[in-house]
Amino acid sequence: MFTNLLIYIGVFMKNGQEISVRLTASGDVDTAYYIAQAQEERSEVIAAAFKSLNAFVKKMLSFSHSNLLTVPKYTH
Repeated sequence: MFTNLLIYIGVFMKNGQEISVRLTASGDVDTAYYIAQAQEERSEVIAAAFKSLNAFVKKMLSFSHSNLLTVPKYTH
């Protein structure tokens, strides 16, 4: 019940900081907004992960390729 009151007011207190909750016109939590926010943030994280993976693969391929191009030095 207390949680419902906080949602109704639209304000949570966390670590002494005010955090507002987006509400619909009827006073419910705007879940569609938060779902859209989560999808956008998830897309950004996935894109960053693929970018990092791409850079890693390119680095590994260039490292491997550069080793193939070197000529071994023999001592007599």
